[in-house]
Amino acid sequence: MKHVSVLIIVVGGLLASSCQKDMECFVTAQSLDFSLVDPSGAFILTEADTNTVQVTYLDADDLSVTVPDVRVEETVIQDQYKITSIEMVNLAHQSPDLVFTLTFRDQVLGEVTLDTYEENTVCDPWYVTSALRFNGEPAEQNAIETYLIEVNP
Repeated sequence: MKHVSVLIIVVGGLLASSCQKDMECFVTAQSLDFSLVDPSGAFILTEADTNTVQVTYLDADDLSVTVPDVRVEETVIQDQYKITSIEMVNLAHQSPDLVFTLTFRDQVLGEVTLDTYEENTVCDPWYVTSALRFNGEPAEQNAIETYLIEVNP
């Protein structure tokens, strides 16, 4: 089977965590911003197929579990997308070594790990993401990291 080299561009963008007194408390996770581009520079991932992006992890029994609340949204940059998930932050805080697998059309794109800490606020518990790594390398905030991967056509 022929493989096609594809670029995945990862941008680590830290979203501000938010909390309001006397209202429902909520957390925004650090996002994984990304685009999928072929070697000619054409975008592969479009808004129409963002539902083909999944985030999974292995549970204590080594069974694959899909993170249920993953949102994939287009950023202000056309054809660049942001993944956010409160559940990912909660899971990462409970299991600091947990590795999340990012897939597109059932093909593995890479692994995501999050560093989290607990903050004292009126929202309890309150977890904040302090760092994000893609395939073991830091995804710096506002810095573009480019990875060459191979996927099936």
